[in-house]
Amino acid sequence: MSAPAVEVLGPETWDERTFVMVCGGPSVAHHLDEIRDRVAQPDKYLVACSNMTGGWLISQGFPATEPDQRQARAAARAAP
Repeated sequence: MSAPAVEVLGPETWDERTFVMVCGGPSVAHHLDEIRDRVAQPDKYLVACSNMTGGWLISQGFPATEPDQRQARAAARAAP
């Protein structure tokens, strides 16, 4: 018995912007100006982060731009 046929998918452009993933860690504080620069150019960069990092960025004055503001408030509560 052979395995069922599987469609092979190729690369596909979903968004033309450069994806920027901000992760937590001690060095993120050294890159706040760089992150602010990317956030200020939403037509060029798509900036994303995890919940804990999102809460910390909000506490550093970054705007909460998530479609669901309840998630942004939850992330802010999770920040130390």
